[in-house]
Amino acid sequence: MKKLPLLSAVAALAVLTICPLRGADCGTTVSGIIDGEIWTAAGSPYCVIGDVLVSALMIQPGVEVRFLSNYVFIVEGVLQVKGTAANQVRFTTTNSAVGWPGIWFIDSVPGSFFNYCTIEYSRSSAVYITNGAPVGGGVPTFTNCMIINNSSPEYGGGIDATLNSGDLILNNCVIGNNTCGIHGGGINAILRKGTLKMVHCTVVSNVANAAAGSSTYVGGGIRVSGNSVFLNCTNSDNLCRAGSGAYTYGGGIYSDSGDALFRNCWFLRNVCGGNSRAWGGAVFFQDGHLTMQNCIVLTNITSPSSSPAGAGIFVNSSGTVDVINSTILANNTQGAYGYNGGTVNCLNSIIFLNNDGASQFAGAVTATWCDVQGGYPGEGNKAVSPNLRPGTLELLSSSPLIDMGNPDPLYYERCFTPPMLFASKGTEVNDMGAYGGPAACCWANPCGPPVITSQPKNLATCVNSSAMFCVSAIGDEPLRYQWRFHGTNVTNAATNLLGATNSCLLISNVQSNNAGYYSVLAANAFGTAESSTALLTVTPACVDINLYAGLTITGGVTGRAYRVQYVTNIEDTTWTTLTTITQELSGVFVLDPEPANRPRKFYRVVP
Repeated sequence: MKKLPLLSAVAALAVLTICPLRGADCGTTVSGIIDGEIWTAAGSPYCVIGDVLVSALMIQPGVEVRFLSNYVFIVEGVLQVKGTAANQVRFTTTNSAVGWPGIWFIDSVPGSFFNYCTIEYSRSSAVYITNGAPVGGGVPTFTNCMIINNSSPEYGGGIDATLNSGDLILNNCVIGNNTCGIHGGGINAILRKGTLKMVHCTVVSNVANAAAGSSTYVGGGIRVSGNSVFLNCTNSDNLCRAGSGAYTYGGGIYSDSGDALFRNCWFLRNVCGGNSRAWGGAVFFQDGHLTMQNCIVLTNITSPSSSPAGAGIFVNSSGTVDVINSTILANNTQGAYGYNGGTVNCLNSIIFLNNDGASQFAGAVTATWCDVQGGYPGEGNKAVSPNLRPGTLELLSSSPLIDMGNPDPLYYERCFTPPMLFASKGTEVNDMGAYGGPAACCWANPCGPPVITSQPKNLATCVNSSAMFCVSAIGDEPLRYQWRFHGTNVTNAATNLLGATNSCLLISNVQSNNAGYYSVLAANAFGTAESSTALLTVTPACVDINLYAGLTITGGVTGRAYRVQYVTNIEDTTWTTLTTITQELSGVFVLDPEPANRPRKFYRVVP
């Protein structure tokens, strides 16, 4: 953990300085406690001339924040950076020899974010985030940001986060050319409960172990301990560097102690270089479960290459990696390596030209319905030249791998016609490689599991009546449903109801044993969503309380028949007979059986 910098006496005394700086290129100078301030383009550039403690600060589009020296910028409250595409916000330094320590979130409150900003040239991580148990704290989000050219003597040159709660979320960001002394050249994330979520991000040219020390170093691009999700991201040209006797793991990504999803991602030219041991040129994974779906792992390196080191994917310890519809190509050692209890399971994938054409796999690896150079045991496997288009690595129309993936409908394709990016070839049967299967659609836009937008409601009915539960969900099609019954105890394990696979569940001829709790699972190719439970209450008989029209008919001729008629529109000349009565001396009472809350009626009595 980083050592918390001490605020100067000025900041400790809660002094705020905002005044013109004569003789310098500054619009406004700032230091001390910032509470309730709004920084505008008119006051920019804002020059930091002393330590800063943020309680509440909004930075508007077009602002540049310049650190004149190694001043602390700590956020304990809320920092909102509201840049736009045309007018971004920039954090930088005017003193490259000294630098600045970056932006530190220390048990801050929720609500901070960075939109369209650049953070550069920090000497102690561009952004450092920590929140403590049991209260925890806020975690800023990053959208359309560039975190570039930063460094740290320890962890995470771009972002260093140690979180007891909350997700670290980056959307459409660039983490580039950052360095660190130990782990996580671009990002170091320790997540005890939350998830690192990155969508449409580029992690490029970051370096771990910049000083080439002689110990163990991990994560040239990213080191994550905990759960992670990477959608439509590119991880390229990162380096986990070696010194004398050094062990290095994960040139692109190092991940442990959590589950992970990599979907529609590129891993290119990452290097894991260990003087004594180098494992995982693109990805090193252990102690969890990783699903790698529709990814491309290309020309990654482990150096030296003399040992079985898995330049594509290295899985260690109790880690399990499922590689689905991916292309692992031209890495300098094995495409996948399962070591010391780690396992790799490949499906519908292409593993070719790795390890100079020698063994494509090492250790505990299974493969089915894959194209593996040199052949590999497993159902549906092939050993043929895949015929890939240079650059994109999609299948050419002459490829023998079209429609050669697992024929189970679970893996059917859905993307055939423009404007869908990289439309599938052949029929709906799975094409091997990164552009086959249901997630091929997700190259254009990230796909995700369903989201339930309307929950089923509690119902009450009676024996021999009917009941209908309904749910609404959104997500990538096709959506599938499975209704489940929990019995009369909501904590009971759910039992799937046979044939109940629509968004609505109709129960006809309800009986007393139908009473209890119901829920539904909505699913697509990318995950599931579970609804809340709804209670069905069943009574022996149904009772409605309504008002009814009662007609008392007196007068007329005793013993004569009369018709009681009605219309719903007084101008209607076509009357409907409700009933026929025989008049009595004391009169006759007639009850209209239709409730009075229906359309109003006009009545008459005629012979």
